[in-house]
Amino acid sequence: MSTMTELVLNTTILIAAAVVLVAIWRVRPATLIRRREARNRAASDADKSVDRSDELAARFVERGGHSHHDLTAQRPSDPAPTGCERILVVEDNASVRRVARELLKSLNYEVLEADSGPSALDLMRRGEDFDLLFTDLVMPGGLTGIELAESMRNDRPGLKVLFTSGYGGTENGLQTPANESVLHKPYLKGALARTVRRTLDR
Repeated sequence: MSTMTELVLNTTILIAAAVVLVAIWRVRPATLIRRREARNRAASDADKSVDRSDELAARFVERGGHSHHDLTAQRPSDPAPTGCERILVVEDNASVRRVARELLKSLNYEVLEADSGPSALDLMRRGEDFDLLFTDLVMPGGLTGIELAESMRNDRPGLKVLFTSGYGGTENGLQTPANESVLHKPYLKGALARTVRRTLDR
């Protein structure tokens, strides 16, 4: 192969390599941009999911019309009864449990939390003291709210109990005892305050 032929071949190879490198660098920024946009979309979707969860929790408690930050507000013309007792909130829905906790704290109550009946029993057996059990009727974990209350009252006779239900007092075939307090979902802060106070004062 002549020197001139080798020079032409080498030049052709260098030009081809340069073209490939240019193509790679043109594609790479576009790929990075697409990846960044995908991450941003994922983050946006996650934020929307959190916002939706907060919105549903707010609607659950107030039936719409106000922001989540207004949940603990109370109209001056309708003062809510408050207290200083300790309340155990048992609710498997984290958003609903969070809102209930904040509402009760805004009424000056101390709050313990559990996400299931067995978790609530563990708290009691560890020696945690509380004046009121505020529990949903149906929860995962093998214990209904009624069974949880009966189990706790075996160890603490006279324990005050307030049930919450979204089905007019019946849920999954369960019927709350006629002599027990029931707060129906969704509930306003005022209704929560009055029902809690009335149950504690019995």
